[in-house]
Amino acid sequence: MEAFDQLLGKGRQSLDSGDYPTALKFFRQAAAINDQSAELFLLIGDALAESGKLKDAHDSLLKGLTLESENVEILYALGDLCLEMGSADEALEQYRKIIDIDTSEADAWVSIALVYAHQERFSEAEAASRKAVALEPESSFAMTALGDACFSLGKEDEALECYLKIIELDPEEAQAHLSIGEFYYDAGDLKQAESHCRKAVALDSELTFAWLTLGNLCLDQERDEDALEYFKNFLKYEKDPASLQIRTEVAALVDGLK
Repeated sequence: MEAFDQLLGKGRQSLDSGDYPTALKFFRQAAAINDQSAELFLLIGDALAESGKLKDAHDSLLKGLTLESENVEILYALGDLCLEMGSADEALEQYRKIIDIDTSEADAWVSIALVYAHQERFSEAEAASRKAVALEPESSFAMTALGDACFSLGKEDEALECYLKIIELDPEEAQAHLSIGEFYYDAGDLKQAESHCRKAVALDSELTFAWLTLGNLCLDQERDEDALEYFKNFLKYEKDPASLQIRTEVAALVDGLK
């Protein structure tokens, strides 16, 4: 099995460096030696997903589960992939399997909450998030999900408490600064909103909706030159196909501000 392990190691190195075709080559060579490794099919699934071959990645992860039905790492990967593919119910099924294996898996509760939020089942998202926070009170991942669920339910003060708690735990959590910035923007406190959104992009320049909020709040204050700069940054970094409509709207604003 030494050759198998060597191929797996080379494949991991290629995967980590972003060379997915080479990673797949090594993994398939490894599969020719031993096709009964759940870990191997997880790695193949990862490489395929990163290559944009989502259906093939899905099949590989399912193959891994036939070998180890309670492999939590594969279940997480499969749930995440299903959500990316738009199969929210199947994603939920995988995350629930993790809970069936270990009810203390806080990240699985957060993942369930994210699926519920995606389905606009916000009360259920809140309940799942609270279970995660109860298990890991200092998890930014869990606290963010709870804050977002509370915000969607109109519980703005509770949402802000969650976001502030995240900043207390990790002052450099960019997403939390954005969430606080958006809270203050909706509340009409443009100074606080701008402060937190600026902090967010200073920590993560590719946090696109922080640039968008900065552009909007500058536009509200008739600071057109600043708004133009921020909207341009939004367009520079936002590449998600799902954001096509908002990209089109922002591009129109940019043309109008030039």
